[in-house]
Amino acid sequence: MKKVLVLLAAASLVFFSCAENSSVVGPEQVSNSEVVKLLSNSTGKYQNSVQSVYTVSEEIDGVVGGEIKFSFSGGDITGILKVPAGAYSSVEYITISIPNQEAVAVVDFGPSPFSFYKALDFDITYKNAELNPGDENKLKFVYFDGENQVAVEYHKIISNTTSGLLGIKRAQLEHFSRYGFVR
Repeated sequence: MKKVLVLLAAASLVFFSCAENSSVVGPEQVSNSEVVKLLSNSTGKYQNSVQSVYTVSEEIDGVVGGEIKFSFSGGDITGILKVPAGAYSSVEYITISIPNQEAVAVVDFGPSPFSFYKALDFDITYKNAELNPGDENKLKFVYFDGENQVAVEYHKIISNTTSGLLGIKRAQLEHFSRYGFVR
């Protein structure tokens, strides 16, 4: 009976791991899509800003947990990173950076690389993102793994193509790297 169960388990593993859109080793990879830009080149609000990188850093004890709230560019970029108690076992300076000179909806976290025992919750909202009609159904929040874009689990993407509002609620960060919106 044990042999039959082992054979069934092995056959199931082979079948499901070979199925399309499944991944035994990691999350879904998104094809290399266009990164969402912040404003058009004609308005240039972000490109002409004196500050080239918006950054906030705070020391957080991973055993206790904590949060980092931020607001950049007069409130046009706001967010919060929530570190649950037990996310990691040390005290770390956590850095959140928005590379303003690139004028794209991306965010860098440090120290990188850094993985967690429990996922961190991340919210961010951009005002004045360049969104096109129909983008609501195409938008994804991803992390950039070299040449690849890997989908991130989240509760909700917020977008309004008329006003240029773009945001994510409760994105689950399992490690630090570069994250952003693509279509």
